[in-house]
Amino acid sequence: KWAKINGINLHFVFSHPAAKHTFELNKENIKAKLREFWADNLAAIKEAGIMFRDISCEVIYRLPRDVQAMQEEKKPYEEPSNGSFENRAKDPSIRLGFERIRKAILADLESGKSVYKGNI
Repeated sequence: KWAKINGINLHFVFSHPAAKHTFELNKENIKAKLREFWADNLAAIKEAGIMFRDISCEVIYRLPRDVQAMQEEKKPYEEPSNGSFENRAKDPSIRLGFERIRKAILADLESGKSVYKGNI
Protein backbone atom coordinates (compact mmCIF):
# COMPACT_ATOMS: atom_id res chain seq x y z
CA LYS A 1 0.00 0.00 0.00
CA TRP A 2 2.66 2.55 1.01
CA ALA A 3 5.95 3.14 2.75
CA LYS A 4 6.92 5.93 5.14
CA ILE A 5 9.69 6.81 7.52
CA ASN A 6 8.76 6.43 11.19
CA GLY A 7 11.60 7.79 13.29
CA ILE A 8 14.59 5.69 12.28
CA ASN A 9 12.53 2.98 10.49
CA LEU A 10 11.46 2.75 6.89
CA HIS A 11 8.02 1.24 7.45
CA PHE A 12 6.13 -0.65 4.72
CA VAL A 13 2.37 -1.23 4.88
CA PHE A 14 0.82 -4.14 2.99
CA SER A 15 -2.80 -5.10 2.35
CA HIS A 16 -2.27 -8.88 2.39
CA PRO A 17 -0.55 -11.18 4.90
CA ALA A 18 1.28 -13.01 2.09
CA ALA A 19 3.03 -9.78 1.13
CA LYS A 20 4.21 -9.32 4.71
CA HIS A 21 5.42 -12.92 4.81
CA THR A 22 7.37 -12.43 1.58
CA PHE A 23 8.84 -9.20 2.97
CA GLU A 24 9.96 -10.93 6.17
CA LEU A 25 11.55 -13.78 4.21
CA ASN A 26 13.47 -11.32 2.00
CA LYS A 27 14.20 -8.67 4.63
CA GLU A 28 17.99 -9.14 4.58
CA ASN A 29 18.07 -9.06 0.77
CA ILE A 30 16.01 -5.86 0.80
CA LYS A 31 18.41 -4.30 3.30
CA ALA A 32 21.38 -5.26 1.12
CA LYS A 33 19.77 -3.65 -1.95
CA LEU A 34 18.97 -0.52 0.07
CA ARG A 35 22.60 -0.33 1.22
CA GLU A 36 23.78 -0.54 -2.41
CA PHE A 37 21.29 2.13 -3.46
CA TRP A 38 22.31 4.29 -0.50
CA ALA A 39 26.01 4.04 -1.43
CA ASP A 40 25.33 4.89 -5.10
CA ASN A 41 23.05 7.86 -4.34
CA LEU A 42 24.44 9.23 -1.05
CA ALA A 43 24.56 12.89 -2.13
CA ALA A 44 20.96 12.99 -3.37
CA ILE A 45 19.68 11.12 -0.32
CA LYS A 46 21.41 13.49 2.11
CA GLU A 47 20.12 16.48 0.14
CA ALA A 48 16.55 15.14 0.38
CA GLY A 49 16.97 14.53 4.12
CA ILE A 50 16.04 10.86 4.00
CA MET A 51 17.45 9.03 7.02
CA PHE A 52 16.53 5.63 8.44
CA ARG A 53 18.40 2.73 10.02
CA ASP A 54 16.05 -0.24 9.84
CA ILE A 55 13.04 -1.51 7.91
CA SER A 56 9.78 -2.94 9.20
CA CYS A 57 6.32 -3.77 7.92
CA GLU A 58 2.72 -4.38 8.90
CA VAL A 59 -0.52 -5.50 7.29
CA ILE A 60 -3.61 -3.29 7.21
CA TYR A 61 -6.67 -5.06 5.90
CA ARG A 62 -9.02 -3.22 3.62
CA LEU A 63 -12.21 -1.77 4.97
CA PRO A 64 -15.43 -3.73 4.47
CA ARG A 65 -16.95 -3.24 1.06
CA ASP A 66 -19.95 -1.05 0.55
CA VAL A 67 -23.47 -2.29 1.23
CA GLN A 68 -24.43 -2.49 -2.45
CA ALA A 69 -21.51 -4.84 -3.25
CA MET A 70 -22.46 -7.05 -0.31
CA GLN A 71 -26.07 -7.23 -1.54
CA GLU A 72 -24.85 -8.25 -5.01
CA GLU A 73 -22.89 -11.12 -3.44
CA LYS A 74 -25.98 -12.40 -1.63
CA LYS A 75 -27.90 -12.84 -4.88
CA PRO A 76 -28.22 -16.49 -5.93
CA TYR A 77 -25.90 -17.91 -8.55
CA GLU A 78 -27.40 -17.81 -12.06
CA GLU A 79 -27.12 -21.36 -13.38
CA PRO A 80 -26.82 -21.54 -17.19
CA SER A 81 -28.25 -25.09 -17.16
CA ASN A 82 -31.41 -26.64 -15.76
CA GLY A 83 -29.86 -30.12 -15.71
CA SER A 84 -31.73 -31.37 -18.79
CA PHE A 85 -28.77 -32.37 -20.94
CA GLU A 86 -28.27 -35.68 -22.77
CA ASN A 87 -25.55 -37.83 -21.23
CA ARG A 88 -23.84 -39.52 -24.22
CA ALA A 89 -20.77 -40.71 -22.31
CA LYS A 90 -19.90 -44.34 -23.04
CA ASP A 91 -17.34 -44.78 -20.24
CA PRO A 92 -19.23 -45.67 -17.02
CA SER A 93 -17.02 -43.49 -14.78
CA ILE A 94 -17.43 -40.44 -17.05
CA ARG A 95 -21.18 -41.14 -17.34
CA LEU A 96 -21.39 -41.23 -13.53
CA GLY A 97 -19.51 -37.91 -13.33
CA PHE A 98 -22.02 -36.22 -15.62
CA GLU A 99 -24.90 -37.65 -13.59
CA ARG A 100 -23.34 -36.22 -10.42
CA ILE A 101 -23.14 -32.83 -12.14
CA ARG A 102 -26.81 -33.11 -13.13
CA LYS A 103 -27.75 -34.07 -9.56
CA ALA A 104 -25.80 -31.09 -8.13
CA ILE A 105 -27.45 -28.66 -10.57
CA LEU A 106 -30.93 -29.95 -9.73
CA ALA A 107 -30.24 -29.88 -5.98
CA ASP A 108 -29.03 -26.24 -6.18
CA LEU A 109 -32.06 -25.23 -8.21
CA GLU A 110 -34.44 -26.91 -5.76
CA SER A 111 -32.74 -25.42 -2.71
CA GLY A 112 -32.79 -21.87 -4.10
CA LYS A 113 -28.99 -21.51 -3.99
CA SER A 114 -29.01 -20.89 -7.74
CA VAL A 115 -31.51 -19.66 -10.29
CA TYR A 116 -31.83 -20.98 -13.85
CA LYS A 117 -31.11 -18.07 -16.19
CA GLY A 118 -32.13 -19.74 -19.49
CA ASN A 119 -35.50 -20.44 -21.06
CA ILE A 120 -37.29 -23.64 -20.10
